[in-house]
Amino acid sequence: MKIEETVNKDSQAIDPMMRPDAPLPPTPPTEGEEAAELQAMATLVRMAHRRSQAQRPDLDWEWAKIRGTHTPHATPTNLGAPDAGDAHSSHTSRRFTAWHLTLAVLSGAAAMLALVFLLRGILFPQGERDLSGLLALSYDESPQQLRLHEGDSAVAVAPALDSLSFRTPVAQQSVVVAQAQTVKPRPKRLSTPRGMDFKVILPDGSEVWLNAESTIEFPSTFLSGERRVRLEGEAYFKVAHDESAPFVVTTRGMDVRVLGTEFNLKSYATAPTHVALVEGSVEVLRPGTDEPAATLAPGREAWFDGEGQVQVQEVDVYAVTQWVKGFFYFDNSSLLDVLRDLGRWYNLGVVFHNPQAMSCQVHFSALRTEDIDLALESLNRLRKFKVALEDNNIVVY
Repeated sequence: MKIEETVNKDSQAIDPMMRPDAPLPPTPPTEGEEAAELQAMATLVRMAHRRSQAQRPDLDWEWAKIRGTHTPHATPTNLGAPDAGDAHSSHTSRRFTAWHLTLAVLSGAAAMLALVFLLRGILFPQGERDLSGLLALSYDESPQQLRLHEGDSAVAVAPALDSLSFRTPVAQQSVVVAQAQTVKPRPKRLSTPRGMDFKVILPDGSEVWLNAESTIEFPSTFLSGERRVRLEGEAYFKVAHDESAPFVVTTRGMDVRVLGTEFNLKSYATAPTHVALVEGSVEVLRPGTDEPAATLAPGREAWFDGEGQVQVQEVDVYAVTQWVKGFFYFDNSSLLDVLRDLGRWYNLGVVFHNPQAMSCQVHFSALRTEDIDLALESLNRLRKFKVALEDNNIVVY
């Protein structure tokens, strides 16, 4: 009895599947499942084989090639003697590596450039920025004073004077002209500094208002037949009428001939010469000739373009003559022209860090006796640009 019970217990321990709670045996796979498993295993085998056969770039060899220290005909150590297919794969790997190196170099350059701009903003804040922009007008360090030269000698001019008359009295005109025909009269040259205008009465009684930084040259006596003067800068002329002696003004790039009239002539080296007629009639002559290129009527202006052709258009004579009355007045003028005139009056340089602002059209007016800060404040109210006074320069951002 004991032996039988022991056998039954051992048989139950050996065969657990006979227990009531034993799990069911696994269901054998179907033919379709077996095929899918075999196909997946085959795919994994092929992928492993391809990875084992793929050529990997030798990094030491690639860097040696870039530095130029590799042997000309050497090959990467792990490639062996390549066949045609291996050569193509090697070329592809080198091209792939070079492309990544190029991207790395460009990324480094961009990061360095960004760092430079960041440091520039830190080292040169708004009020201390370097003047490396476009220079439209230079600051003049020389002493600013009225200069009068007669021949080779300089004549002192009292600082309090605002005009000079060289008019010959009527009673002495015939005598002076007779003397001038035997002894050549010495030319006179009057130059205004920046920040100053000046009135000159010529020997024939013609009146000339010189703007800042302008020079007029004329003889001490006009001989019969012609009255000729030379101008650099800007001047307003009120010419005495004399049909027997035309009045000719010679400038850079243009000559003007009149009998008796009023006109404004602007001839700075930084821009084309313009003549605007207020009253009378003006002939615009080509330089060095008596050939008229145009005849102006009041309210018209003329200039020569870059191709040497004369251009004529209507002009607001009120705007171009307000400087004679002590005003800055610009109507639809470029910011470049406005700031150049301000720079000549206040003796300041003009620097553009914002080149697009140079051609910006503005309407601007101010008293010439006002401080420069008020003029710049008026310009900044336009909110089209930023104008600041930095040392001896008007700077545009």
